[in-house]
Amino acid sequence: MRYLLLFPFFIGCYLLWIAMRQELIINKRNLWGATTGVVIKTGILEKRDREGNSYQLDIEYKYEVDGKEYRSSSIAPMLQYLFLPKSLILKKLKKYSLHQEIEVSFKIKDKAVSYIELNNTAAIHIFYILGVIFIFVSVCIFLISIFLTRLAN
Repeated sequence: MRYLLLFPFFIGCYLLWIAMRQELIINKRNLWGATTGVVIKTGILEKRDREGNSYQLDIEYKYEVDGKEYRSSSIAPMLQYLFLPKSLILKKLKKYSLHQEIEVSFKIKDKAVSYIELNNTAAIHIFYILGVIFIFVSVCIFLISIFLTRLAN
């Protein structure tokens, strides 16, 4: 039964693996090209749940590589998984205005994969932190359960 307590440990390991994998992909500069794009949509997405409202930046841009036009709404690696307070989103939204020229980083092997803030690794760091927390808590609970079992015997 106490081995079920290791489930959060495996979740933590998985989160760390995702973060490390994504960081390795970003840091391989030979995988990424750069071009100029144009912002075609700006806004904020709102998510309502029991805890209240949280927000996400909603920006769409287009860019051209080798004569072909692409569209994307990816801002930074893994950022699409984060919903943040409105004040942070509004501050970020001020950086981008409609029809503004922006630098777009695209994957050389798959030009449809792009980011406008490739070096923004905030989401990756959050995955690292969550992974470590899951691992730490699960190991502590597991060790406490062993200790309590031995005390009972």
